[in-house]
Amino acid sequence: MAAGFSSFLHGSHSVYGWWYFYPVVFLLKTPVPVLVLLLAATLYYLRYRKEYWFDALFLFVPVIALFIIFMSSNFAIGVRYLLPVYPFIFVIIGGLLLYGGRVSYLFWPMAVWYIGATLFTAPHYLAYFNELIGGPGNGYNYLVDSNLDWGQDLKGLKKYMDSKGIKRISLSYFGIDSPKRYGIEYDWLPSHYLYNPTPEKALEATRNRFVAISVTNLQGVYLNPKDMYAWLRKYEPVAKIGFSIFVYDLERIKPEKR
Repeated sequence: MAAGFSSFLHGSHSVYGWWYFYPVVFLLKTPVPVLVLLLAATLYYLRYRKEYWFDALFLFVPVIALFIIFMSSNFAIGVRYLLPVYPFIFVIIGGLLLYGGRVSYLFWPMAVWYIGATLFTAPHYLAYFNELIGGPGNGYNYLVDSNLDWGQDLKGLKKYMDSKGIKRISLSYFGIDSPKRYGIEYDWLPSHYLYNPTPEKALEATRNRFVAISVTNLQGVYLNPKDMYAWLRKYEPVAKIGFSIFVYDLERIKPEKR
């Protein structure tokens, strides 16, 4: 953790992270109903359950301690490092049903919201972002890597190619899976991990070709230079495969005048 790691947050890159990275990740990757209920439960504990101070310590201290540990580290990666806090948070929220009085009525509309957001994102759960930033379709502007893109959507890319009659694609893929395993014929573009089957061949992405790029590469997290694909970010992709692989039709992109 002390050595740091290549990280991305809302357009910024860092090897040593940001002290506020994990609070931001928590706020963006946690469903809004959970945030609302957690705030309500915390206020309830502070106001009405002072006599149960030991219960509060047992539930809140592990959450606070884990946040402090990761906020003080140089390791800014993903929400998965915060997963141990959620069981404590769910128990804190559960207290509203037992002791919350009128506050407990807040639980049910929030539960419906929670279920609805889950169904909306299904089956792309890794790509979930809450409504504070516009949902998973906008998540790549804020966080990538394990928060959104772990190379999980090659199967979806192949399905899209078949549906559009695309036989071959220019590909910049982030992940350790093999596109060949899904029958994807591709021309290699600079990537992180992806094997280049024809290293002797000159790089090209011709205007009659579709380009597929993982959002982690689109943001240049592990590439050099990091702005390698920055020019693509101002164009709207023709498809977002599982929210983690963007497909661009170069024929629709007009060449810039120099």
